[in-house]
Amino acid sequence: MPLGEDHPLESAVNAAFDQEHETYEGWFKYNRHFWLRNHREFLDFFFSQVFAEPHSTKQIEDCVSWGLESTPEVLVATQRFSGSNLGRADAIALAQSVTCPVLVVHGENDMVVPIAHGQALAEATGGTMVTMHGAAHAPNARDPVKVNLLIREFVEGSGQVRPWRRAMTRRRRALYVSSPIGLGHAQRDVAIADELRKLQPDLEIDWLAQHPVTEVLKARGERIHPASADLAEPRTEAGGLRLADRFRRLAADARRRRAGTIPDG
Repeated sequence: MPLGEDHPLESAVNAAFDQEHETYEGWFKYNRHFWLRNHREFLDFFFSQVFAEPHSTKQIEDCVSWGLESTPEVLVATQRFSGSNLGRADAIALAQSVTCPVLVVHGENDMVVPIAHGQALAEATGGTMVTMHGAAHAPNARDPVKVNLLIREFVEGSGQVRPWRRAMTRRRRALYVSSPIGLGHAQRDVAIADELRKLQPDLEIDWLAQHPVTEVLKARGERIHPASADLAEPRTEAGGLRLADRFRRLAADARRRRAGTIPDG
């Protein structure tokens, strides 16, 4: 539904839907005549835009296969009777008539429906807007675990529903384990860290190290991971158990971050 302001390209594509052209490039393939003559080519293009995230081959192939189970004639008929034919005023009035709680989950990089429409829907319904940074048009299919968790948080009212960022768009983070064998190793490791930062300027490094390496790192303003304190404990069975437990918790936190159940630090 046309809730937000149209992007100029969006307006041009919609206006040209029934017009015949010699060539059809990009979104101008969203055209009745192109669909009827090049159904498969349109499906390939369209679902590459729906799943614009990296490594989405499986989702694209599945959707193209499902699209081929229908016909271009059905696709044209669907477009003619879709909500996109509503005027903006009617669409906003319809959204404002909704009385139940609303959660709007919208991909920041949506190439099909610009995020302005999702923001307008949240505003018109008084709903909660969640932006999925780095996501495209179908985060429910591309990142289903996170979308399900967002819905559960919203329904249970367990807290503020926060924006989320796909892993490939987050700042790069590394845990550098540096040996306490000697300061020569420390100098080598900080030189490696410097080179890594040249390759990835926004890289955040946490250091897992012991004295005297930690002194070298502190002098450079490096960030020492809190678990480093556990490494300095006497080598007793109790100390070893505490250290093992600490690493188990760190690994569990990392898994939960990947699943999206806790925010990035």
